[in-house]
Amino acid sequence: LSKNFAMSGELITVTVNPDIGYDNTIVGISTNGTVTKVNNTTFTFIMPSENVIVSASSSLLSFRINVNKQGSGTVNVKSIANYGEIVTVSVIPSNGFRLTSISSNNVNLSGNGNSRTFVMPANNVTIHVAFEDMRVVLTCGRVVGESGIPGYDHIDATVGSLNRVPYWESRD
Repeated sequence: LSKNFAMSGELITVTVNPDIGYDNTIVGISTNGTVTKVNNTTFTFIMPSENVIVSASSSLLSFRINVNKQGSGTVNVKSIANYGEIVTVSVIPSNGFRLTSISSNNVNLSGNGNSRTFVMPANNVTIHVAFEDMRVVLTCGRVVGESGIPGYDHIDATVGSLNRVPYWESRD
């Protein structure tokens, strides 16, 4: 309030500074007088000829949660959350994929495995999730006479590009 005591007819200014994460402030007075909103934090009214009680309230704000996903899988998280709310992010990789990372530039994520939590700040959040393709390609080849031994057959199999599968030989 601009003052604690006022004369009837005097312009009274009320300044409200809501906590972080709150806005949409409303100011009211206990009489039938009119309160005028000057801006988001400033309100005025004309002092009536009786004592007044000034009240102010603000509402909790909600913010967006965006997901940036790479690879194949599902990300379950709310699209909107209130400031201060604990939000859970759950991921489910598609068949043949695994989770490689969950991160955010906006919040600190807690937890491990396929689930993380964070406290919703007073701004929008982006969650980054990456899934890696774990499917392998089996490559088989047949080489005849590679060792110089007549009738020698040899089959090599490679899983991906790292693991060699032992060969099977047959002789006629």
